[in-house]
Amino acid sequence: MTAADYPMVRSVPSKIADGTNLQQRGTEVLVYFGQPVHEFTTDLEGQWQSLLAMEDAILKKLQASPGFFFGYRDTFLDEDRIEASKVLAIRGTVEG
Repeated sequence: MTAADYPMVRSVPSKIADGTNLQQRGTEVLVYFGQPVHEFTTDLEGQWQSLLAMEDAILKKLQASPGFFFGYRDTFLDEDRIEASKVLAIRGTVEG
């Protein structure tokens, strides 16, 4: 991925296991999202407001999608490991 790919959203399956009922299996997914740091003309608070708004929009879209259930588990932060970008990851389970 390059800076031209941001803002980005990328879904990566990480584990398949039994679902909540016997007829379905659950797939644990990581949904990565982020944006370049240099795009911000605001302070750190503004940067986090933008990222959390992006997280909220992704979660609403996943939870309202027909044909499958998305169970939110948590959101990982990048701990400032990527110098030019802020990347977070939503972890959840998809069934359906």
